[in-house]
Amino acid sequence: MASLSFIWSFTTVILPVLMLPDPITGIVVNKYALVLFLNRFFFIASLSLLFNINDFEEDKQDNIKTIAVVLGPGKSLLYGKWVMMLINAAPAFLLVHFFELNNPLFYIALLFPVIIVFLLYHRFSPMKDETAFVIRHDGMMIVKALLLIFALLIYSK
Repeated sequence: MASLSFIWSFTTVILPVLMLPDPITGIVVNKYALVLFLNRFFFIASLSLLFNINDFEEDKQDNIKTIAVVLGPGKSLLYGKWVMMLINAAPAFLLVHFFELNNPLFYIALLFPVIIVFLLYHRFSPMKDETAFVIRHDGMMIVKALLLIFALLIYSK
């Protein structure tokens, strides 16, 4: 879960900053990139935990020590929904603060996906159909991106 979140966040935030021909502020990885990284990392981590919970039986049978296997699916869902909501809300507020996005649209665009992920934990049910599970849960990345794009488009008018 942590390695997937780190790799995803690194390749979608830090790597593009490192590849810029002329870093924006002269600092290769600045506070803006760090806030984006944290926001992405914790969002992906919350989705990854849901995948771990869904794969509980297989991971337990294969003796793979995931959070869901160690805590059990019930505790993973209970702790996950509250912990993941809090650690996703904090970087969202930091993102609004650092990028000076003081408009209700940005609060909605950043916090709505956090609320949806909370509800995914709250109403979780294991799904045998892997495709439907992936579309529902990985689709949250698309929802989050689209909300931010729409907020930027509306705000910039």
